[in-house]
Amino acid sequence: NAAAEDTLKMEVKLQQTHDKTPVVAHQAFLRFTHATEKTETYFVLTEKASVHSTQLQFAALSKKFGYNSGKHHVELILGASTFEKAIVWDLGNVQLQLGAAPPETPSPLYKKPLLHESDTTLKPLPEITHVMREQDPRPPVAVSMAFMGAVLAPLAFFVLFVARLGLNVKRLFEGSVFVFGSVFLASLGGILALFGLYWLELTMFRTLGYLSVLGSVNLWSGHLTLKRLAETPAKKTTKVE
Repeated sequence: NAAAEDTLKMEVKLQQTHDKTPVVAHQAFLRFTHATEKTETYFVLTEKASVHSTQLQFAALSKKFGYNSGKHHVELILGASTFEKAIVWDLGNVQLQLGAAPPETPSPLYKKPLLHESDTTLKPLPEITHVMREQDPRPPVAVSMAFMGAVLAPLAFFVLFVARLGLNVKRLFEGSVFVFGSVFLASLGGILALFGLYWLELTMFRTLGYLSVLGSVNLWSGHLTLKRLAETPAKKTTKVE
């Protein structure tokens, strides 16, 4: 029998049978097997001067034994590379009277302080009302109309300037100029429509991509239109008396 305050000390020395030469085991263990629970507890024997030894204080080892008091079967296990197989030496049984397990303290629900009482009482949280951001106020209609007028003013001035020049637009649809003149006016209208789409929905990069195509067509057709107009003299009307 061994009580919790008892100590078990063991020393083992191995030697050859024929010449008594000391032998050092590479592994040396004490194995305690509980008779009922069949739980196994191992302790390592340390080697010093060819002697394997260990000292067990059961008062400090109650937790390692799992607080399982009662009958334990004790075995000494020795192993080395020179052994054909491990040596298992039956040391008999020992009745251990270990310390009792301490009462379990209930662990806290959370390690950090809680923000709401409902985290522990399971009460419903207070209702949270989400307030959406209010829409930014729009400027007065008069300001919007004035801004639109300022944007359209350059286009209006350009149209008035062209009208005052008295250009003969009909020449763009005569003879060989018809094809290039139509393409020129269509591409010019496409550019104006593209500016309107940019104002409404297009991004700058997409607008620049479309503008590069329309601008190239407009430049090419305008150049050929002016060239054909220069080669085709304007018709002059003469008054016959």
